[in-house]
This record gives sequence, structure tokens and C-alpha cells, in this order.
Amino acid sequence: MEYTKGVWKQDGLSVKAWGRGVISISPTPEKGGVFECVANAQLIAAAPEMYEALKAWDDLRAMEPLDSGSDIEAILTDCSEITDKALLKAEGRTP
Repeated sequence: MEYTKGVWKQDGLSVKAWGRGVISISPTPEKGGVFECVANAQLIAAAPEMYEALKAWDDLRAMEPLDSGSDIEAILTDCSEITDKALLKAEGRTP
């Protein structure tokens, strides 16, 4: 999948990929947007991490049957950590 690579950061109502430019601007209600404009910007900024989390779980699901030497606990821990990070960012609970 092709999208703007790099860390996406929320900057007010804008989402920027540092060194690459503006990804999106969430308009306020006064400019035709919605009241949830800040939450929308947070969600957009978390899109790359959410994609990576979903991809990690999809890759895990595709590992059927698991090799007998696979460390399933480590794989699940990695998937869970990626998911937690994405959710925290989407909910605006990380810098």
C-alpha cells in the first residue's frame, strides 16, 4: 500500500508528516466542518500506526498453521504493543 511514509503528527487541526508536508486539515464547524474536528485530526494522525497494527494481526492470522518453533507469545505481545500504541495516538493520549 502506498501512502505518505514517516511519522504523522497532529498540529492543532492539521496533520503533518514532518519533513514531507501537510497530510490533512480538519475544518471547524465555522468553515464547513464538524464539531469533532480535533478528534478527527487525532484519528487521521494515527492512521499509519493503525494500519501497521492491523497488518501485524493480519500477518499473524496468515501464519496458520504456526510452526512448532514459533514463539506465539512473543508474536502476540508485539501485535498487542503495536495496537496499544495506535489506539493511544488515535485517542489523543500521546504527544
